[in-house]
Amino acid sequence: MSRRALQLEGRRYRYGFLALQAGGAPRELADTLLEADWRRRRLDDFDLWTHPETQAQSFPNGGATFVFLGDVFSEAGRSLADWSASIGPDDDAALHEALDELSGRFALLVVAGGRLRVYHDAFGSRAVYYHAARPAGVASHAPLLAEAVGAGRDPEMASYIAHREFVRLPRKCLPGDGTLYTGIRGLIPNSYLEVETGELHRYWPREPIAPTDLDAFMDKATASVEALAGYVRGRYLPVFGVTGGADSRAAMAIFRMRDTPFETVTWSRKNLFSGETVIIDDMVRHLGVRHAYAAKPKEAEDIGRLAAENSGLYPPFRTLGPLRKRFKRRTDHVFVRGWGAEILRGFYNLHEAPMKALTAEDMTFAYSSPAWTDAAQKRTAERCFEGFAVRAGYGSLRLDGIDPNDLFYWEHRMGMWCPAALNGFDTLMPTLVAFNGRKLFTAAWGLPAEQRLSKELMLELARRGDPVLGAFPMALKPVKPERTRRAWEPRLGPPKPVKPERAHPPKEPRHGAPERRVAARTASAAPTAGSTGSLPSRLKHALQWRLRRLLRKLKSPAPRKR
Repeated sequence: MSRRALQLEGRRYRYGFLALQAGGAPRELADTLLEADWRRRRLDDFDLWTHPETQAQSFPNGGATFVFLGDVFSEAGRSLADWSASIGPDDDAALHEALDELSGRFALLVVAGGRLRVYHDAFGSRAVYYHAARPAGVASHAPLLAEAVGAGRDPEMASYIAHREFVRLPRKCLPGDGTLYTGIRGLIPNSYLEVETGELHRYWPREPIAPTDLDAFMDKATASVEALAGYVRGRYLPVFGVTGGADSRAAMAIFRMRDTPFETVTWSRKNLFSGETVIIDDMVRHLGVRHAYAAKPKEAEDIGRLAAENSGLYPPFRTLGPLRKRFKRRTDHVFVRGWGAEILRGFYNLHEAPMKALTAEDMTFAYSSPAWTDAAQKRTAERCFEGFAVRAGYGSLRLDGIDPNDLFYWEHRMGMWCPAALNGFDTLMPTLVAFNGRKLFTAAWGLPAEQRLSKELMLELARRGDPVLGAFPMALKPVKPERTRRAWEPRLGPPKPVKPERAHPPKEPRHGAPERRVAARTASAAPTAGSTGSLPSRLKHALQWRLRRLLRKLKSPAPRKR
């Protein structure tokens, strides 16, 4: 194997982890992980495997042990050791309260008395997958866990994603919390996993949403992003994606206010709206940062194909090849995405028909908008969301001021689609989410709707950090012209009225047909006695045709003699 191939193989399941019952890993998989320098440690009755680049920190807590995997920090500025020491033994209420203080992209393993519980960050950006049957197991990547427990591909989901109606979805997210592997599911945000039983337990929300004002939200959002900037400074060189939008712009403004250096990149120019390039170039000139436009080739390179395997769902990442060349000079980059902003400013709330309740029917409609036209696809999605609602505890959940549109968008679209996408992007560089915290989300949800449900909310946050950056206009999506309906798409609006049938002259027979001779003979015949003098319809049309032909001959110029 070449050196480049070995380096690429070292990025398989990058920053990942795997926890199984002691000795439960298949011999072939265990040998492969050891050859790739994965670390193995014993946690009571479990073996924990971690990728060589995975950050792992362990803190004792009475008879329990807290094991953090990934990037994690306290927004209050406390060390993880102090945070762990502040939680009393077996005090789950204190643990759940303290989790609201943490941010980053991490999984937390709580080990005590042979019992293993798994939490993750508020957004759910650190993907956590679990096996819902025996053997018990949990991992950061669905394909890794499937290989460890012997789970095969789910034929129903394979058929589902091959359907044209799934292909047309703007975000390729599976319904519910399932994966492409039988029995492998994703951990839903705001719930923790009991690994031995494969059961989820919701621990948030714990109290009603309190009303807030705009200044209080801006202070909280600024402090949250400042904490992220303080964490990455000295550890990473952040990279932001620059567009004419407002979400990443707000985070960049606060990073600039905190004098945290960063670089920027923009995906292919072909994906930009008209005039958006001018806005991007002006913003980059104002920021004075290193910037590049990343091409999107027709074919993915080897790193893009591996990224698709790591994601467990997505097609090859075509942009990773050009990005690898762009960022190869350093190894300390971290990509900071503007995700989480739509949890703040609303998404499904802005649809023409927003959700009314956390039912499988409403969730399917919001997820598949525009709605499915294939009944089998719709039934599959509804069945998946029925199971999702049970595991998320929606049946007994008191919303207490929470809009179901916000909670569903957070726990499904962000909590299921985004982690898989981040697993793929990790193949190139680690990734963090700019807006990540329960206290931050609830501060936004307490705002009046007229202040919150707009992109103007993020522009105002950008102006708080950098008034000039926040003053640049947003690139507006142009209104697409109506296109021709495809054969398989439903016809929108009322059906076209059926035109009444009308008589047409018979198709004129070609040269010398007997019908013409019959019509000519009939035309010369006189009306019979007792008739009304009206000609039959067929004879009438024949005479009209002969008259039109004669008129055409009269109008056409005579041929010129040589």
